[in-house]
Amino acid sequence: MDTFLSQINVLLADNSPEAAVKIREIQAILDRKVQVLGGMVRLLAELACNGYVNPNITDANFPGMDPNVSIEGVRPVKIGKNFTRESAIAVLKAMNPPMKPAALDKSIRWCAANPDYQRSHWMVCLAQSWFDSGRDECVVYFYGLSLDRRVRLSHVAGKWDAAHEVFAEQELALVPSVPPVGTRSLGHLELQTRCFECPHCGEGVIIQMKK
Repeated sequence: MDTFLSQINVLLADNSPEAAVKIREIQAILDRKVQVLGGMVRLLAELACNGYVNPNITDANFPGMDPNVSIEGVRPVKIGKNFTRESAIAVLKAMNPPMKPAALDKSIRWCAANPDYQRSHWMVCLAQSWFDSGRDECVVYFYGLSLDRRVRLSHVAGKWDAAHEVFAEQELALVPSVPPVGTRSLGHLELQTRCFECPHCGEGVIIQMKK
């Protein structure tokens, strides 16, 4: 790796056309390599922690990571007391508007976008977990120590203290039923338009009825 980086530095210091061509070739190779890397690898690269990252935080243990996922609406929430996973979820659900644990890929991207916040806070992602070799269920948590930013695993059994925060996002609300939105005449019939919530999928359904 050191030899490769040394060669790159030599090329960067060279202003010749030949060096520029070589740099473009290397960039194309690296771009192709990035595309085949797993989502977790790409997320951790974006996070760029300068401290410890648990080696078990991998694509194999935490599949389905999206390195381009949006973090809109994601934020750490302070529970305000010692909590378990179940009690934290209950607190989030009781908020107005209701919230739920944010996914791990969103939590990682949030920390990548807010490194200074991570350096001074302890934050837990409760949405996804992994069972270690001892069959203990683990979740990912983020924190800082001095100028370092670190990512570790924490056992779900037991409690986190009040200093910890939980990554959360707003629950998606169902489309509510609404009053009539209009009427129109059709010959001797007058039709009334109503919007109902489908009991199966929760989508808004427009129905016209004879008034």
